[in-house]
Amino acid sequence: MKKQILIPIMILFISVVFSLISCMIPGPKINYPTPANNSRIFSNTVTLFWDHLNTFEFFEIWLGDSPEELSELATVTVNHYTVEDLEWGKTYYWKIVGFKTVKNSVESSIWQFAVGNPHQALLLGITDYDSASDLNLTDDDAQNMQTAFEATVFNYQMNTLTGRVVKADIQHALENVQGLNEEAVFTFFYAGHGGYANNESYLYLSNGYRLYMSELRTMLQQLPGKKLVIIDACQSGNFTQLNPGRDFRQLAKIESDLFNASVLRTFSTVARNGEPEFYVMTGANIYQSSWENTALQNGVFSFFLLDGIGDVGIDNPEQSFDFTFDADLNSDGAVTMSEAYTYAAPKVEQFINDLNGFHQSIQVFPQESDFVISQW
Repeated sequence: MKKQILIPIMILFISVVFSLISCMIPGPKINYPTPANNSRIFSNTVTLFWDHLNTFEFFEIWLGDSPEELSELATVTVNHYTVEDLEWGKTYYWKIVGFKTVKNSVESSIWQFAVGNPHQALLLGITDYDSASDLNLTDDDAQNMQTAFEATVFNYQMNTLTGRVVKADIQHALENVQGLNEEAVFTFFYAGHGGYANNESYLYLSNGYRLYMSELRTMLQQLPGKKLVIIDACQSGNFTQLNPGRDFRQLAKIESDLFNASVLRTFSTVARNGEPEFYVMTGANIYQSSWENTALQNGVFSFFLLDGIGDVGIDNPEQSFDFTFDADLNSDGAVTMSEAYTYAAPKVEQFINDLNGFHQSIQVFPQESDFVISQW
């Protein structure tokens, strides 16, 4: 009789002890992900890692575009897995399911990471002018720049305007930009006539409108994030008058340097979150014959910049984009502002000097910058 009473009591005691032990000893978990949750990576390849406190026989990796749409990616027996061909500017969600047995599994939380940052661009190559000489190669400059940006890992979204462009076209393009954030990069490229008046440089649009740098800066500041501004301007017919009593080549140098200096002065005074908001490359030449070169099929500055970020060089100027990133001076798979300047500036100066003894300098801000303009 006593045995019959003791047996249920013992069973109850064991159950209570087991419950207490279960509460004291944590269940199996999968946590501490790499990349860390809500982090951002800057590569199209990532190795996922996770920690676990218990022994698992194998793991399932699940990945997707949203927490609600995860798909099984792979099954592994180790706590890491490499994912390739990630899309730049995209956010990924993932989780791990660990199996102690086929029927005994533990699921992690859903984590997320973003790849790179949004990159967008407005590329202008104006050829048609109402009251200035038409240009022949500026549309090539803009279209070739589009090709160079398409070759990067940045997954650029671009709007390229060529031929006839007026202020309303630029305003409309900028007003329709969407999807940028404070980590984004927006590139503004201009190839066309330019000038200098009232102590300020301007872009000369098809209908004769002078888009001064201060107005352009205000327009671009409506967009979040950082801005890369590249200006390749021919000052033919729209610049200050040359004094025939002075040395012509020296005056051309002064005129070009005035334009460049004004561009840098306008954009270098602005900061965003403690860093430069604008990263600027500008090159100007006083004459169209020096600036547009039929042998290169580009403006000279545009050609050598493109040469550095993947396009053809002086030995094969008429061939197709050849993915030779010659400005990558340290061979790390990316071209920074400093590298682009170091590569292109002396080549532009030397080419123009050999052509006709004139001067074309390239100026950048900041001059020593690791801001990446091309990565592949």
